[in-house]
Amino acid sequence: MLGSTECSELVPVAGLPSAGSDLLSAPRRSLTVAYDRSERTGGPTAGAAVTQKRSMEGERDRFFARPAGSERERLRATFDEVAGLYDAARPRYPHALYDDLLELTGVRPGARLLEVGCATGIATRPVLERGYELVCLEPGRRLAAIARRNLRAHRVSVRCTHFETFTGPPDRFELVFAATAWHWVDPEIRYRHAHALLASGGHLAFWNALHAFPTRLRLVL
Repeated sequence: MLGSTECSELVPVAGLPSAGSDLLSAPRRSLTVAYDRSERTGGPTAGAAVTQKRSMEGERDRFFARPAGSERERLRATFDEVAGLYDAARPRYPHALYDDLLELTGVRPGARLLEVGCATGIATRPVLERGYELVCLEPGRRLAAIARRNLRAHRVSVRCTHFETFTGPPDRFELVFAATAWHWVDPEIRYRHAHALLASGGHLAFWNALHAFPTRLRLVL
């Protein structure tokens, strides 16, 4: 295997702020989960984090890279330029990640979930196959088109739009999640917006995957 994915530390989870609150004014509460199953499953290793909707504050995203403003938009758009290659080459996540995620959140099959930055539906399909209904947001036109094709047999709505401007009904979703995509969302509004969209007692979940390569391959590159 030429490349794998590794997470060298647990992911700290930021609390969801209440409306009108100062993000840095109060201590946070968090639930952190780490996954390291690559040897057993042949899939990537990922760090994952889940936090329940409460009046919590204190964003700390030191694990997630946060490109700013126009640079974040430029980098995010590059994925859509190679949408077909992305769909073919992007490593999949271990199935155990989804099982643990849904067990920790307690979200029951049939619930309505929102995925942020679904790309071609790589993380979407395993959730759909567990019996959930999804609304997926993907700003890339080509990526969204491939996601619709890949997921056409499931109960899913893929919308070509940014999470920051999505105007779905408030208090609607039992789970908002992002698979290696949360760091592309504007940090100024992402937690507040997720808070507004979540049903009472709902959850926000996100995880990140970092790519690593064997020493021999690094020398060639």
